[in-house]
Amino acid sequence: MTKAAPRSLVLALTPRRGSYIWVTNVTGLLAGDDHCQWAAFCKSHYRYEKRVDDGGEALSRWMAEHDRLVVAREAELREAGWRVTVEDQNALTVRGVATVAGKPDLVAIKGKTILISDAKGGARKHKYTWQVRTYLALYPLQYSEACRGKRLVGELVYPDGRLEVTLEPGDAARIFLQLKATGSGPEPETTPSARECRYCDVGPCPDRVALDVEAASSGGRF
Repeated sequence: MTKAAPRSLVLALTPRRGSYIWVTNVTGLLAGDDHCQWAAFCKSHYRYEKRVDDGGEALSRWMAEHDRLVVAREAELREAGWRVTVEDQNALTVRGVATVAGKPDLVAIKGKTILISDAKGGARKHKYTWQVRTYLALYPLQYSEACRGKRLVGELVYPDGRLEVTLEPGDAARIFLQLKATGSGPEPETTPSARECRYCDVGPCPDRVALDVEAASSGGRF
């Protein structure tokens, strides 16, 4: 049987000059919340027409709360004597089999401690924990001199409080393995599902599932 052509060829996507991974494209996979490896691979390797979904009023509220939390946490840290850098000042760009990029909301330094802080304007999600863990794994690669002799810690700032995030043994290896798979291939199959497809912005994907599976009847069996 002839093997089907890779989905990227069927869709005639435009290849990037080099693979590029934004941290948030893989955190759902690391958390086990997402399963479509192809979506992350596509975003890393190709340019494509993005599916437009502005999120409406809910996204506006989320962003407004996020911004409020960042400003409030920055003020708290400065008041406590931390030296704080904000968003664009914290840009991470690490090159391996792919270029991996991210931008923690806040990085604060005090004594021998570096705190990486990220704010979220809504409910707690496991993928956010992996986002901060990925920052903790990448930060020493980008800022090796600044990290020398210092301890890195992380936190998530939510509307209902803060959550400490640590990089446990094996976490960094797991993160780097996922980045390598996403950045270098081979190209995986799509894994469409109503929940993941709903929030995926890869417009050309013909495997998108638009609706939840309709409930079936047990026929009186239970």
